[in-house]
Amino acid sequence: MKRDPNSHERKRSLGHLLGLASRLLRDRLSANLAEAGYQLTATESIVMAHLHHHEGLTQREIGDLIERDRTATTRLVDSLESQRLVRRVHDRKDRRCNKVFLTKTGLRTVREAQHLMKMTLIEALNGAGETQITACERVLEQVIENLTESK
Repeated sequence: MKRDPNSHERKRSLGHLLGLASRLLRDRLSANLAEAGYQLTATESIVMAHLHHHEGLTQREIGDLIERDRTATTRLVDSLESQRLVRRVHDRKDRRCNKVFLTKTGLRTVREAQHLMKMTLIEALNGAGETQITACERVLEQVIENLTESK
């Protein structure tokens, strides 16, 4: 039997649960980072993790990855730059663009913070079996695919 996504009988809708889980995970990661002495938000740590895996992203690419607009992305990069965790470099091919790189301090920080990111996810998934996690990932991938295609 298919569930009606518009049913008012359901106490919590899938959309509500997705939003709540996302917010709680982000809040817990921010708290775990603060408790460990890092002055980073969850979003800043995620940006740094992306830069660790893909050095030299443009601010636009960062915004696309974290689904933030140009202004919010600029503020995030400004914050990371003021903490001396990243540096901006004008793109040689297009001087209107900035590429963003981790500094030595940023690299050290993201390597240390990645452990907290992993532990936060383990904490969030506690009690869920591998089969449940895999099924949830498949459903979320399908939701993303459906909504990405409909743009």
